[in-house]
Amino acid sequence: MPARTLVYLLAVLFAALAFNVSRCHALVIAGADTDGPLSTTAAGSLISAVAAGDADILPVADGTIYSSATAITNQYVMASYSLQGALEFAAVDAGPFLSFELALNPYALPLYDSTVDIYGYGNADGAITGADYNAGVFLGTLTLPPDLGYGEDAFFNVTSFVRNVPGAFFGFNLRTDSGTDVFSSLEYNYGKPSRLVGTPVPEPSTWALLLAAAAGALGRLCRKAPGSPRLSLRGKAATPRSSGESCLVG
Repeated sequence: MPARTLVYLLAVLFAALAFNVSRCHALVIAGADTDGPLSTTAAGSLISAVAAGDADILPVADGTIYSSATAITNQYVMASYSLQGALEFAAVDAGPFLSFELALNPYALPLYDSTVDIYGYGNADGAITGADYNAGVFLGTLTLPPDLGYGEDAFFNVTSFVRNVPGAFFGFNLRTDSGTDVFSSLEYNYGKPSRLVGTPVPEPSTWALLLAAAAGALGRLCRKAPGSPRLSLRGKAATPRSSGESCLVG
C-alpha cells in the first residue's frame, strides 16, 4: 500500500476515534457490556478507558412543577402536559471538559411521549420553586429511543449552554405535549438520577495512545490471511504473497 494512502487511512481512523470519544460514555453509563466487542481490540480498550473518566454532575435540586405554581421536590422528575420537570445545577468550571450532556433515564415505563422539549435558564437559586414554571429558553428537542429501559440514559447535548449560562446556578425545564414521562430523580432512581455528564478533555498522552491504537487496528485490518492475494490500488494484476505477510510491507 502506498505510504500516502496509509497516512490518509490512518488519519481518517484517528479522526473517527477522536470524534466519538465524547459519545463513548453512553456505553459505560447506560449499562452496556464493556466486555463486549468494543473492548476486544486495543483501540476499544483505550476508548473505554477514556470513557471511564466521564464525570457525573448531579443536580442540587430536581422535581416537578405544576401549573398552579406548586413544586414537588421529593418525588420524580415528571413532564406531562401542564406538568414540567426541572433540574438545577451549581455552576460548572467548563474548562476541563470537552462536552456536557443532559442524561435522562426513566423511572416508570412506558414513556408516553417520545419527545421532550428542553429549556435552559440561568441565574437560578439552586431550589425548584413554582417560579421556575415555564422558565428558560428553548434549547432543542430530545427524541427518546423507543427501547429505552430502566437504568439506561438518553442524552441531549447542552455544551454551549453550560459554557455560557450566567449565575451561580442554572437549570433545565422539561416539557412534553402528548403524554406523561416519568424520569429518575435524586430521591427515586435505579442507580443514577437524571444528571449532567461531562466528558473531559483528553490528556496529550491519551491522544498518543489512541493514535497508537489506531495504527495497530489499521495494521490488523490490512494483514492478510495465509495465501491470499495482495490487492493492487493501481489496477495491476494481483500477485499472491507468502503466508502472514502484511500489507504494510512495500
